[in-house]
Order: sequence, then C-alpha cells, then structure tokens
Amino acid sequence: MKEYTYHKDVRRLITSVGKMLDGIVIRRYADEGGGEVVDDIAVPVKYAPKSRVLHALTNFSNHIQLPILSYQLKNISYDEKRSFNKIPGFTLPSKFDKTGRIYPQPSPVNLSFSTSFLCRFEGDADQFISCLYSHFYPYAVVSYEFPEIGTEVRSKFIWQGTANLAYPDDLDSTKAYRCEVTSEFTLEGWLFKNIPDVPHGIIYNIPMSFQAVSELEDAREMNEIRRYTIDAAEDVFLPSAAKFETPMEAPNTDFLTLSGRCCPRSCSHSVIKANDDMRVVQLKGSLFETVSAVVASDVSGHPFSDDDYHTFNFYSADKSLSGFGTVSGVSVPYEVLSDNEMLVQIPPVETSGVIDINLLGKYGIGTLRADSKREYIKYNEHSVSLPKYTEGIWLETSANQ
Repeated sequence: MKEYTYHKDVRRLITSVGKMLDGIVIRRYADEGGGEVVDDIAVPVKYAPKSRVLHALTNFSNHIQLPILSYQLKNISYDEKRSFNKIPGFTLPSKFDKTGRIYPQPSPVNLSFSTSFLCRFEGDADQFISCLYSHFYPYAVVSYEFPEIGTEVRSKFIWQGTANLAYPDDLDSTKAYRCEVTSEFTLEGWLFKNIPDVPHGIIYNIPMSFQAVSELEDAREMNEIRRYTIDAAEDVFLPSAAKFETPMEAPNTDFLTLSGRCCPRSCSHSVIKANDDMRVVQLKGSLFETVSAVVASDVSGHPFSDDDYHTFNFYSADKSLSGFGTVSGVSVPYEVLSDNEMLVQIPPVETSGVIDINLLGKYGIGTLRADSKREYIKYNEHSVSLPKYTEGIWLETSANQ
C-alpha cells in the first residue's frame, strides 16, 4: 500500500460507457403513427444520478431539453469467473514491446451501471427501447488502451435485457408529463497494477551447443534410436556388424543448438524457371517471427539488375558473435505465415544464376545454404551422409529453358 497505484482505470471505463451510449437518435414524425419526418434529435448523455438530472430540469428547464439519457456507476465487484490465470505476470510479443518487461496480471472487475432515459412522449421511449435491443443485446464491446503500453483492451458491456418503464402517477398542470425508461448494464473491466521497475534485457545470441554423448555399444541400438528421430532413417543405417570400442566413438544420439537466430531449414523448390507464374518459395524453419528483412545474395552468376543490389548492415559495430554481419544482395518481398513457415517472392532476373536466401532477424542472420546442412554419421573411415542440403535456388532465364 506504500506505492501509489492509480492508472485512471475506473475513470477510463466510465468515459468509455458514456461514449458507448452516445449517438442515440430519436426521430419525430408529423403524425403520431408515423408519416413525414419533422425532426431528428440526438439524445445528450450525462454522467449523473437521475435525481440530479431532474433537479437540473426543474431549475434550468430553459437550458436542458428532453429527451436526455443519464447513467451512473452503482457498484464495483471482483469477478472470480475471469480470474482463471494464476500466472503472476506476462511478456508481450516484440511487435508490441521490445523491452522484454514482465507485466503483472490485471484484476478482473465488474462495474454495474444504471441508466435513465427521460422523455416527453411515449414514442420516444419506444424508439429508445428498440435501440437497446438493436445495439446492446446481448452485449456490446468497449475498446480502450492498455495503460503505459498502448495496446488495445476489449471489455464486454452487457445489458441485463430489461427496460423498465415508468409514467407519472399524478397529473399536475404545473408539472410536465415525462416518461422514464431505466436499464441496468455490467461492464467487464480490468484494474491494472504497477509495472515493476526491475532490470531486464534481450538475449541477442547464445553461441553455445550442447552435445549428448552416446553410450550405445552396437549399431542395432543406434539404428533403433535413429528410426524415430531422423527423416529417411533407412538411408543412414549403419552395418549391423558395426561395433564401437568406447562410448566416445559412437555416433551422437542428439545434437542441440541454442540460438536466437532465425534458421531456414528447407525450401519448397530450388529451381525457378522464367515461365513460372508463381515465383514464390516456401521456407520452413524456426524463429521466423523475428525476421525484419529478406535478402537474396549471389552464389554463382549475377542474376539481378545492378541497381537492385545493396549492402545491408542492421547490427552494431560488434560483429564478434556468430550470425551477425553484413549482407550484400537484393531485398525481396516476404510474408511470415508462422514462426516456422514463410513465403519469399523471387523477383524477375536478367541472367541465370544461383542465389542464397538470407533472413535478417533481430538476433542474427540465417542463411538457407548454411542452415539447411545436415550432420553425418562417421564410422571408422566411412561416412554416411544425411539427406542432401539446399545448395541454393537456381534461377533460369528464357535462354535456359
């Protein structure tokens, strides 16, 4: 309780309700049953108790005209039904917040509102009730900004579904005839907590590999493991008579690299001809959501126009970490479908050649030729290669068809 905690949450929600109720129009007709439209009246909205509005009507009747709509906050209660997440805090995707800060979970609360619609004619009350069922049944959505972040927060504005009508019981020549329609609403809002000011940072790259050393003694056990872990395992089985004298001579059962760098592991096709209508290559890999640019660089030949080639250097002066550096090539359009899949549009070429695809991310550069390489099994002086990696994307012109 020693820290000041107030983000104007309640005031923001009350204002949002006023904006939600604003904009109701009552139409007046020449005849009671309809006919020609003689006037459209925008109903003013006031945040005040009904008694205060009536007092103002009585004392300043020349300044306030009917119809009028007032609303008032009646109660705030904690909502246990929406308190299902017990995680103390969360982080936002990098496109919303690049600091990596931890935000405390907000408290779910229900705000109960009462509304009072005052009018002189019963036809105005009928139109107001029709508006309630058209726009607020069963609920509407209030949108506002998350404090200190600016991201959108949506809350349900739920109408209870009942409109209570009240007419004056006693008629007095000194009192104006007024109809009243009262309703109840509930706004499912949030109360936000202070964001702790603790040290935080982004890990750009972890140049570290962890290697599991096998203790398998013969090829039969090794092949059984690889049957469930490697694509096309039948192509890399070792001879059944293979023996390993020490555990260190056995092939590794697993190999794991930790890195924040995006890695394109494979592409849909490696040849694009001049008459191909769809010059799109599908890449599969990891951490594609960190990609900020895609650059096509030459492997052999010089397929693109000289004016399209540029040097890309998005990183700091310290290039000592793996995966960082300068890339020269042609910037190409791309679309990230998921963290593991993306599409790359290959532009038209002037001459034939082979290109490599470079993914420039926030934490390093991934290249198709390097990241699609596979390890190999080595037994004595013989080696068995895994499925062939991508040598690059071959681009053909009309002369090569």
